[in-house]
Amino acid sequence: MRKTITISGKDYEFESTALTAHAYKKLFGSDVLAALNKEKSLETDKSLLDTVQGLAFVMNMQATGMEVKKLMRLSEDDFWIWLNSFEYGDLTTDTVINEVIGVWTANLVTTAKSKNAEGAQPES
Repeated sequence: MRKTITISGKDYEFESTALTAHAYKKLFGSDVLAALNKEKSLETDKSLLDTVQGLAFVMNMQATGMEVKKLMRLSEDDFWIWLNSFEYGDLTTDTVINEVIGVWTANLVTTAKSKNAEGAQPES
């Protein structure tokens, strides 16, 4: 899934693929799916913001066309440099948070269709 999200008047590309969760885990040491499933809201747990910002970073780097080997070598310093390019409020709005999570979750939905609607193979 690929999407352009406007943040403070500037367009940013985000991309989520099967690699996204692995790149996130390698960089941040936690499972993004588990982190997003346990978080409830910004009001109850500020770690949701950290998770979304980390996820946004990984997906933005993927969207730049970065080679997989480079993507898997991203460091916390790379994240801090990227994050420093935003104002605090840029990545904390409900709209941006929901759009970033939306790119991630759209990747989780399968588009495969069964060849047989009932799921069983026809008898020969």
